Amino acid sequence: MISRFHKQLMILALAAVAILQSQAPALACAICYGEPGNPMTIGLQKGVLILIGAIAGVLAAFVALIVFFALRSRKLAQESEQRELD
Repeated sequence: MISRFHKQLMILALAAVAILQSQAPALACAICYGEPGNPMTIGLQKGVLILIGAIAGVLAAFVALIVFFALRSRKLAQESEQRELD
């Protein structure tokens, strides 16, 4: 009796063989080929920059939040010490 894992592995192997046996050439698009003046390439580059900017913005917000909490904690500790002395 063949286990479920072995069946899935066999299907994956058959799919890999079928893909490797195909005779269709793999043609690169303008982005992969690197045509710099193509509007598709320019759009992809702008999209990547926007995504990097979004990630940088979120990371900056996390850093600002951590700094805010650290400063607030320090201020509350100083106020607590001041109350104990009074």
